Amino acid sequence: MITLNYTISEQEYKDFYYYIGWQAPDKKQTRIRFHLKNLLIFFGVSIAIFYINKVPVLSPEIILVQILTITLLLFYFAWRIKKYYYGLGKKIFDESDKENSEMIIAESGILGKSKDSEVHYKWSAFTKKYETGSAYYLIMSSNIGLVIPKRVLNSTNQKDSFEKMLAQYLPLQAELSAMSN
Repeated sequence: MITLNYTISEQEYKDFYYYIGWQAPDKKQTRIRFHLKNLLIFFGVSIAIFYINKVPVLSPEIILVQILTITLLLFYFAWRIKKYYYGLGKKIFDESDKENSEMIIAESGILGKSKDSEVHYKWSAFTKKYETGSAYYLIMSSNIGLVIPKRVLNSTNQKDSFEKMLAQYLPLQAELSAMSN
């Protein structure tokens, strides 16, 4: 059994929503479709403008402008997407109780306790598991999950015990879905 006491920061909420909404391995197809659709729209509009104005599309200046514009658009899209998901995370953070919580990780599942509530999650409730550089995300549905920051695992022994419990008790499909794509 592992007992953790912590409060999730605003940045951790933001990072969680950005990861599960956009960066997770199972979002790869969504990212590809998004960028392809926007590139096709960009090239379609560009070709229409060049055709109407009778500008040679393959001149070196036009190609340079196209490359610069695409690069700027990719940075803009990345910024807008991150801003959107960070906004979701901030909204959830603002609605949270911000009280120190206790999380007990045991053979029967994960018990979460705060000042006003207590909840027990069986291991079978988790459908996906992700690990980032700063946290573990245990997902129950498309945008509901537990954030366990790595900073709260106080020792190497505690971290090893936690990872061993995840490997032992999480359903196999949770492990596989996080690795796919």
